[in-house]
Amino acid sequence: YLSLPSSIKKSLKKVYILHWTTAKKMVLEAMSSVVSEKFANKIVYVEQLSDILSTLQMPPTEALTKFPYVVQHEEEERLSPGDAISIYGTPLATLCARIPTDVVPPYKRLPAVYVDFVDHITSRDVIGTKDLFCLQADCASIYAFVGDIDQGNPFAEWTNIPALITGFRLLFDSLPTPFLGEGAYAAFSALTKGATAPDKTVLLGTVTQLLSALSPGEQEAFSYVLKAFKTISGESSQNGMTPLKIAEVFAPSFCRPPTKPDAQAPIVTQMIVQAISLAIESPEKVTPSEKPTTGPRPGLTEAGNAAKAAPKKKRAESSSSESSSSSSEEESSSSEDSSEETDKSENATQPAAAAAAPAQPPATPAAKAPETNTPKAAAPKQQLNRQASKGKRPSSSSSSEESSEDDSTSSEEEDN
Repeated sequence: YLSLPSSIKKSLKKVYILHWTTAKKMVLEAMSSVVSEKFANKIVYVEQLSDILSTLQMPPTEALTKFPYVVQHEEEERLSPGDAISIYGTPLATLCARIPTDVVPPYKRLPAVYVDFVDHITSRDVIGTKDLFCLQADCASIYAFVGDIDQGNPFAEWTNIPALITGFRLLFDSLPTPFLGEGAYAAFSALTKGATAPDKTVLLGTVTQLLSALSPGEQEAFSYVLKAFKTISGESSQNGMTPLKIAEVFAPSFCRPPTKPDAQAPIVTQMIVQAISLAIESPEKVTPSEKPTTGPRPGLTEAGNAAKAAPKKKRAESSSSESSSSSSEEESSSSEDSSEETDKSENATQPAAAAAAPAQPPATPAAKAPETNTPKAAAPKQQLNRQASKGKRPSSSSSSEESSEDDSTSSEEEDN
């Protein structure tokens, strides 16, 4: 309170003391009366975080990003002991939502604990340590360090370099899913089925594809860690951590193999190490693009293809109908020619047989003959009309057939 500017002191309305104890309350009351009587009246003691949220009318989703990890952990530990949020063993996406920080531009969803680790590892006192990522701490040191990080202890011993490095490796080893996603190992295993070994472009493309499938917070965390690895590999002359060496250390946790590895595990592991090494050398090449992909939606494309295919089908049907009609006309004309030749060879005194020989014309409205009392005589007339429309001269057999039919009709009338 003494360090606050006077402008903020004048506008300060309330000071909420969360998770207070009796000892803390007694100390604050004694000090506040000495500092300022007005300050003592502004202090409000609350036991639960929900009391502050209800007073400030702050949504829980916003509160998760406003309060530090130590406050959230203490709150959950009070409500349900043993089930509070922890750093180790919690999915990365949950950490990105619960404890994000934007102190490292352009990142906005980085877990704050990742920034703390990278800041200490890349400091001048640590980055030049020989065999940096191969250091191993003793059990007592690592248990104490991991406990402080899980509880959000602000006085954690970051100066213990072996414990710091071991705790950093455990961040990735304790993730429920691999750092590059659940299907990371399977994606590289599929590359072994090709006829030739994948080149650098294919390996980097696979890493980019896996990265694009992650959530935005996970993408930022992976990109941030890759750039930190590149900075550390820049001091490889002192620490011996080349991109290939770093990839060998972290490949098992980045692309965790299945519980029961197959016979291709050594080949796939070597491929993963090479891919991560290339990503460390050029982290900008595996940064997924945030721009949405352009192009028509699948539904619109399918509808357009169907609309284009419909006229083609119609034309095909019309052409088939035209071809069928033309073929029927050809058949009728051929049958007519054959009937003419038959009529010439046969005796002209058989009108009934000659009239039945020609094929019936297509059943169209224009081709229908008027109904009369003598339907047998209509067929030769229709044949003459078709020949006249086609520019052919009427055959003699047809005329003789018509005359013979007239004679037979007249003779029948006389008999009657």
